[in-house]
Amino acid sequence: MTLSSGKRAWIAVAALVAILCGCGGAYFYYFRARIAVLPPLAVQATKRTLNQVFRNRLEEVFELGLAYEMDTFVSEDLVEAITAFRQKRAPTFKSQ
Repeated sequence: MTLSSGKRAWIAVAALVAILCGCGGAYFYYFRARIAVLPPLAVQATKRTLNQVFRNRLEEVFELGLAYEMDTFVSEDLVEAITAFRQKRAPTFKSQ
C-alpha cells in the first residue's frame, strides 16, 4: 500500500507529537487519528515547521554540549578516569 504525501505527513506529525509529549504508542494512534482528518497541506506545513524547530534546537543543544564537554577536558575527574582505566580499576570521581 502506497501512502500519499499528505498521509505520510500526518503520520510523521503524530509521531513527533507523541515524542514531544513523552507518550507511548497508544497516544501515537490517538494523535494519528486526530491529525488524519486535518487538511493535508496544513499538516505538511506543520511537519516542515516542526522539523525546522528540531534542526535549530539540535544545533543549539549540540553547541551547548560541546561547551560542557570542553569543561570536562580540564577536570581532575578526566585524569582519574584515564588513570583508573590504565590501572584496570574502578574510578573514584570527586566532581572536580
